[in-house]
Formats: sequence, structure tokens, C-alpha cells
Amino acid sequence: MASEEVSITGLDWVRGTEEPLDTFSRQIEKISWDNVALDDRAAFDMNLRLSGLSEESVLEALSVRDLGAAELVEAAERLKPYEGVAFAVSPPEYIEAQNFYRARRRSALQMLGDWWNQRVTVVASTEPLTVRIPLFVLGTPSVPNCKAEWTNEITSGISRGWALQLAGSGFGSDAGNTYISSASFEAASGDTKLIFCDVALHLEHIEIRQKNKPPVRQWRIDLTSVNKGLWPGLLLLSPDAVPARGDFVRPFQVAGDPTTSSATFTETYSQTSTKKVNVGLNVHGVQLGLTATSDFGSSIKIKYTLRTGVDYELFYARDCDGYLFGPNAVHPR
Repeated sequence: MASEEVSITGLDWVRGTEEPLDTFSRQIEKISWDNVALDDRAAFDMNLRLSGLSEESVLEALSVRDLGAAELVEAAERLKPYEGVAFAVSPPEYIEAQNFYRARRRSALQMLGDWWNQRVTVVASTEPLTVRIPLFVLGTPSVPNCKAEWTNEITSGISRGWALQLAGSGFGSDAGNTYISSASFEAASGDTKLIFCDVALHLEHIEIRQKNKPPVRQWRIDLTSVNKGLWPGLLLLSPDAVPARGDFVRPFQVAGDPTTSSATFTETYSQTSTKKVNVGLNVHGVQLGLTATSDFGSSIKIKYTLRTGVDYELFYARDCDGYLFGPNAVHPR
């Protein structure tokens, strides 16, 4: 929950009644700030400025980062011929290219570490905060006797499951987690349900001390607490909190059947692009941000039971993964 001096924006629609979801989640990976800096220059630039460092210090840090990244160019080129290639036994050339890349990366990270170690960071205070990240939304038509059944299954060795990457503002550590190994739930007529993940983080008020410069005081997001696990849950969304629809998927044309019986359809959900959720955090007047990126390689099967005598239209959800039906079912004249 957010305190009176900490507000969250961008998740106004994520509200409703919690329901049980039988699943399990594991495999946490902590991603240190220097790895983020090396892999994403724009994110490093933003975090430097959000930390309140002087323009001189920002440019100095970016110069160190760019020097380290330049060292990796040749090493990355040597690995390119082996991308997407599986070996029963790795050839010596591939092993040599891997070792060369690791050595160059260690050198680049050491440069960044040496730069940061010239400063002292003191944590003055911390505030816990839980942010509810939307992952997959599933809606059913508001027509009696309709139903949707959602099933996510992983066969060991074939699929890696769903992966969630978390990135926060400031010089905290980012985190990654593989979650939802298997799960299933149902949504009845008119229901819209959301799989979510509660992210427990800490807001840290820090002081950065630099030689011959005044100390810098700022807030940052610390994600190391998510090492305890990221556990998905299920939410029956409030009727007025249904998210926006995105691109059209397909019609279900069963209006020509006047018997008002039921027809069954099966959809396999495929992620068209990696989804990114941006959450704004106003922390005691300071604007920070949390980014959650989700992608998956597991198979999602959705079974729809739809009442005949009505035509339906299926859409992707706009702001997260998922399926939603059109606002109006079309009855035959």
C-alpha cells in the first residue's frame, strides 16, 4: 500500500476482488545496476540524473560506461556466428569466444565499479511499498451461459515459462523472475479476470557523498526484496475497471444458430510483442518510475463456451497481455 506521501499512477484499473490461483513460482535473478548500465545506456543516463548527480558526474559516468561498452563490441562479434546454434559438445572456438566475451565484460564492469567506489552511499531511511503488476487479462461476453477457461502449461525442457523483468529508478538493483509454471482458472459470463503479480519493493532515501562536492540526497527504488519471490494472483476486476481493447483478433459468428445452445472454441494465445507496464511513483514529491516487462514461451490455451444465436468479436487487450470481447454482442434480426 502507498502512504499519504507516496502515490502510484498508471494502475488505476487494477482493482477488484482477489480469487485463489493454484500455481507456483520460482527462480529469482538479481540484476545489479552496473549490468543495467552496460546493457542500456539510456536507462543508465536516466538513473544518473534521477539520482541528483551533477552534470559533470553524469558525463563522467557515461564516458566510463561507453569505454567499457566499446570493449565488448569485438567480443560480441566473435559470438554472433554461434547465435541460435546448439552443440552436443561445444567446439574449442566457441568456448574461446565465450571466455573472451566474459573477460571483456568483467573488465567493463570493473571500470564502472571503480568509478562508483569513489563515492559513498548512505541509506538514511526506507519505506516498504507493494505494487500490483498486471500480467494477463481475460474477459467473457456479457451474455448468459458463456464461459472462458484459461490454462497455462509447461513441459520441462520445452518452455521456460513466463519471465518478468523489473527495473526501477535510481541506483538500486533490478530483478528478474520466472513465474507461473502451470495454472488454470475460469471466467463466467460478464467476468473480466486478471493475473497479476505483487512486487514488494523498498523506497530508499539515500545520500551520495563525493569528494570535494556537496552530498546529494535522493530517493531510489530498491528491488532486492523481491528475492523472496514473485507470486502471481488472480483478480476479478470491478465492472468499471475493465481495461481498454486493442487490435481485433477474430469474430465468432454463431448468430445463425437459433437454438441458443452452446458452441465451443479454442484459442492459443501468442504474444505479438513484449509487453511493458510503466508505473509512476511520486515519492515525497520526487518522481520515480518502475518498469515491468513480461514475455513468455509457454503455451496458453483458452477454451470459450459461447451461447449460440449471437455473434461475438474478440480483441487483444491494449495495455497488457490478454483477450477481451467487444462491448456489444450482435443478435440476429
